Amino acid sequence: SNAQSPLITIGIPTYNRAALVRNCVASALAQSYQNIEVLVSDNASTDDTLATLKSINDKRLRVLTSPENVGATNNFSKCIREAKGDYLTLVSDDDILDPTFLEKCVRLVQMQPDIPIVVGAYDVLVTDEFYKNERRIIPAVLSKKLSTGIWDGTEILEEYLRGRISAQLLSSIVRTDILRRNDGYSKHPCASDVATWIPALLEGRAGFVN
Repeated sequence: SNAQSPLITIGIPTYNRAALVRNCVASALAQSYQNIEVLVSDNASTDDTLATLKSINDKRLRVLTSPENVGATNNFSKCIREAKGDYLTLVSDDDILDPTFLEKCVRLVQMQPDIPIVVGAYDVLVTDEFYKNERRIIPAVLSKKLSTGIWDGTEILEEYLRGRISAQLLSSIVRTDILRRNDGYSKHPCASDVATWIPALLEGRAGFVN
């Protein structure tokens, strides 16, 4: 892997949400950081998801199809299995990526090559579909203790567990080999997202984008 510009896979599992996934893919392809693969894993959608994806003409987009619905957890795991990137971020089809998200993460990878994980704080966009599609942003919970940089993973974990930062798999990049070694997407019944990225914080140093 090239430490200066690692290949990053943006994995997007999707099912029957053609309009949403189009916006998600557009935000992925609009990243200021260029060395990316956008990997959409379609879970046997019956709407026009595949037609929508086929209409996007960008060689960085790769679409996986499934003859049958394999369930959400397996679809997330498929992205981990199939990713070509040195790092992977897994986002839901209703997420929108900030155009500078990966650029900020990669800056920390360049400071500390092969770092297991870079975690970013994220804003939540709430759309009230019952009231004129009103949109409001719940700003990211930012750390008062840790600035953007390289920390011991347990320091980031402590901030997260105390509710002092907003962080999720969708706002992290994790080394693909570590996700595979840890058996892909966690099958934990109620905390699979957290159980997938938290172990990477226990590997040693970690990056944090505040």
